Amino acid sequence: MQLPDAPHIVLRRIMEENGWRQKDVGEMVNRSEAAVSRWLAGKTCPDLRAALELEERTGIPARAWLNGDPTPGDTTEEIPAAAAAGTAQEEAA
Repeated sequence: MQLPDAPHIVLRRIMEENGWRQKDVGEMVNRSEAAVSRWLAGKTCPDLRAALELEERTGIPARAWLNGDPTPGDTTEEIPAAAAAGTAQEEAA
């Protein structure tokens, strides 16, 4: 899956839609508010563990949070509606 926007823009939109603050996101993924602030500024991306937590919370695959691009061979898909709404969505096996 490729995000339609950079990961920090998508994260900001999801936060706004759900009323999440930087502190809330930090607690969800066990990272500091400062780390979340750097993600939102586009200075850094979440590490793998944080990306996996974001995947669980939003339904957006971890690889998209890590670099905003699909891994080689993946097809581009739209963000699931549940992810856009900020709710967790299980992936089909």
